[in-house]
Amino acid sequence: MVNNLCYLKSSEYSKIFLNVLKFEHNGKQHELKMLYWKVENLFIGYLVEHPEIMSMGKTLEEFEENLKKVFIRITMDNVPEKINELSIEEEKR
Repeated sequence: MVNNLCYLKSSEYSKIFLNVLKFEHNGKQHELKMLYWKVENLFIGYLVEHPEIMSMGKTLEEFEENLKKVFIRITMDNVPEKINELSIEEEKR
């Protein structure tokens, strides 16, 4: 779900949008700001809170979905739900 907050004008792009991306993952609600623009037939952008997380898509919906997937993969994929699921192995020297 996206709430259009505003857009910025840039000489390089006609409009740069700042929106909020809301979604739920593993029972936790996320609300992240995303900055994006359209270049030819692609929406390209990143998360304001995590500028290293970028994505693109042919439609705004595809861009949002791709951005969510990258965020989940980078920030949460390998985190166990419970600490007792951790398996710590001693390094052999």
